[in-house]
Amino acid sequence: MVLRVGAAACLLLAETASLVHAQSETIIRPPITGSWMDNRMVKTFAEGKVGAIAMAAEVGPGRRCSGLEMNIGRVVDGKWRSTPIRAQAWVFETMTYGGMTTIVPGEFTVMSVSCKSGNNTTTLNGPYAKFQVRLGEVVNLGVLRLDYKTEGIFVVTGKLKKSISGMKPEMRAKMKEEFPGMFPKAVDRHMTMVGPAEVDIKKR
Repeated sequence: MVLRVGAAACLLLAETASLVHAQSETIIRPPITGSWMDNRMVKTFAEGKVGAIAMAAEVGPGRRCSGLEMNIGRVVDGKWRSTPIRAQAWVFETMTYGGMTTIVPGEFTVMSVSCKSGNNTTTLNGPYAKFQVRLGEVVNLGVLRLDYKTEGIFVVTGKLKKSISGMKPEMRAKMKEEFPGMFPKAVDRHMTMVGPAEVDIKKR
């Protein structure tokens, strides 16, 4: 089932997340635990060939995810390539989920956000925001918030609102706890929104 969100974005509800026209690009293989992931990133970053990003997302209003992924992509040789960033740190009080990864320098787009709840995964397809990372820098991109409401059964309509903000102190503390070697290096430079702040949703 596809929820069309204006001309700029669409909302896809499915049990498995997928991104149309995107090829898989592995930047690093995230380990299961954040501490091991942090150590791996510190080692990769020290080689001097990459940058690193920290980012978070909220899917509202008040939706709790058992797992959340933020999918970022870039154009390479005329084709979109993407990689998921799995949330390793979260604050349930604010429903904020954050993660980090090392990344090759360049310009990227936040292409989708997937929220897993039980056996179901809701994938919100964008694009939503863009950002740039330079060689040897660690950037805190802030929080992407996606609020949506729908109504109807056979034809579902609604609105999706998107916004970007900084990480609240409790989220920063969680990120520092999960990524003690990398997150303290980050400078704040928020991602910038792509398209209008509010778009229509339509699903048949």
